Amino acid sequence: MKEKSNSLLNAPPIITIYNNESVRIENIKGIQGFTTDGISVKTDSGIVFAAGESLTVQSYEDGIVTICGRICSVSYL
Repeated sequence: MKEKSNSLLNAPPIITIYNNESVRIENIKGIQGFTTDGISVKTDSGIVFAAGESLTVQSYEDGIVTICGRICSVSYL
């Protein structure tokens, strides 16, 4: 069995914002909290919080989450 390198296990989050309609966050460990006004996700190096209106999780698999709705801000805590 092939082992993952430490650099991949501790990869920083990659955040891509598409207008104010969606945000894709890669290298996450899980969804920490969820409301229609805010979604927080855990990463190895902290929490990424997306705030907005009518937020939904469009997809979540393999360490990648896509959040849709009206994105007002994305913060790294």
